[in-house]
Amino acid sequence: MKADDMNIWRGYDRAGLDAQYNVRAAIPNHQEYFDRWKAEGEAARAAHRPRLDVAYGDTALETMNIFPSRFQSAPIVVHVHGGYWQSQDKSDSDQLVSGFHDAGMTFVNINYTLAPEAGMDRIVREVRAALAWVWRHAAGIGGDPDRLYVCGNSAGGHLAATLAVTDWTKVASDLPADLVKGAGAVSGLYELEPIRLTYLNDKVGMDGEVARRNSPLQMVLDGAPIAPLVLAAGGVEPPEFHAQQDVFAAALTARGAKPVIVPLPGHNHFDAIDAWGRPDHPLTRALHDLIAAKP
Repeated sequence: MKADDMNIWRGYDRAGLDAQYNVRAAIPNHQEYFDRWKAEGEAARAAHRPRLDVAYGDTALETMNIFPSRFQSAPIVVHVHGGYWQSQDKSDSDQLVSGFHDAGMTFVNINYTLAPEAGMDRIVREVRAALAWVWRHAAGIGGDPDRLYVCGNSAGGHLAATLAVTDWTKVASDLPADLVKGAGAVSGLYELEPIRLTYLNDKVGMDGEVARRNSPLQMVLDGAPIAPLVLAAGGVEPPEFHAQQDVFAAALTARGAKPVIVPLPGHNHFDAIDAWGRPDHPLTRALHDLIAAKP
């Protein structure tokens, strides 16, 4: 074994780094979570009768499920699903509607084209296009374009954080610089270089420059605008997820931002996600507080 293979990231060799990010292997009953989310999502759609598979782009997975608020000009919360950019679907997260729609907000779940069909540049471009579509069509879905928020978990946490540190004036000339007013990320992946060094990159296919320009951490270090952020990671998640959050939070703080850190003791990578579906959970309340703070 070469020396480089023995220490490729924060003291991990390739096998050790793979283990840090292989959350399914670490949670043998992971399929039970997926099955429960599917059943709960079906129940949520039956109860709320959302607008399904609304297109925001031209390809098959550029779609969203929209749960319009019963009020006009309500805050909008857009959720981005996880799955390491290569699995899962927006409908697997529809059960989370209870954390926001029941509080009078419009809730939106977005899809994006998955790897390996899409690379990271395209995935990020698509979720930005989804947010722009929501902003432009806010009035038609019972929402206020000036109160647009995002949240996500794992890969969705990466994408939510990316949306929170995007300069929207560079995306399209009609968009305001502060299009995203706040964001929440659970188990987010804020630095993509370690992902590039793991088995996950076999499908995601990033080189070093792609990983760099799509890392929220690097965007912050490069001076990107920063929306208020709520960050959390499950208490029993592998150390790399906590290191990701700690380094990102430190970079935000150094820029003068004040991220809200919500502890999730005892939670793993999958049951941490359930918090978004509970309006009384500290994590959801923290995002609600951001929303309430906006006049």
